[in-house]
Amino acid sequence: YWEKIVQIVQSGKDLYADTKIYVYTPVWSWILLGMNRVSQWWNVPFSFAVRLPMIFADVINSLTIYLILKQKVEKESAFMMAGLFALNPVSILVSGYHAQFDNLALIFVLLLILAEQRTGSLSAAAKGFFFGLSAAVKQTTIFFAPFLFFRQKGLFAKILFSSLAAAPFILLLLPDFLAHPHQVFQNVLN
Repeated sequence: YWEKIVQIVQSGKDLYADTKIYVYTPVWSWILLGMNRVSQWWNVPFSFAVRLPMIFADVINSLTIYLILKQKVEKESAFMMAGLFALNPVSILVSGYHAQFDNLALIFVLLLILAEQRTGSLSAAAKGFFFGLSAAVKQTTIFFAPFLFFRQKGLFAKILFSSLAAAPFILLLLPDFLAHPHQVFQNVLN
């Protein structure tokens, strides 16, 4: 499936107008193109190379979970919980076998939580920025939006958070949406 996306982009076809199988922002296609190059440079199968960012993301996420938890529980417990995340069969199956990239988007949500925990307070702009990066990578993190939205104090903070959270997603899709709105809406937003 991911190889088809690389072929579509490399052949000059449009991700949204020429196919119905691509349902993400362009960010993932750029990562796929990069991993295709890695597979060629290292002379490894693309199916292996495409999993490398997910493995890296799982390591970063596990470390971030540890850093978040060690502020709340003993270090040993935080280490064990982060290890449970890393060795969770679902995490391994999603990242290592199915090559799904939800964990790449999760990095930014976890970094948002860590930054807020470390600073005691994070501005609505910073939260919106981190969350926007997350949603730009993969839309699955959109489910965190209501939780983060209602944590903002005051109308201005809610508007600022919402604007910055939506901006990366909108800006990444805007060129394609202007060129062929129906296909982008059908593939990504439907």
